[in-house]
Amino acid sequence: MKNEIKNIEWLFDKPIAHRGLIEKGYVENTEKAFLNCVKKGYAIETDVRYDKDKNLVCFHDKDLKRLANLDLEIKDLSKNEL
Repeated sequence: MKNEIKNIEWLFDKPIAHRGLIEKGYVENTEKAFLNCVKKGYAIETDVRYDKDKNLVCFHDKDLKRLANLDLEIKDLSKNEL
């Protein structure tokens, strides 16, 4: 049986913000950025990864290089370390 999406019209009802709606004063993948999406009528698309303890965390990159200039991977850090 072939998997297919039969109704995708709901995808086009509103703009989609990847990692939350990021504007000045907003950090990607944070509650504040996601609430900004809701406030302005955007749908939310985000990335989810496991941390060291298998907790789910919203984080686009596999590591902290781009955002924190640290050569550490999400999968090797606990929630508290993140």
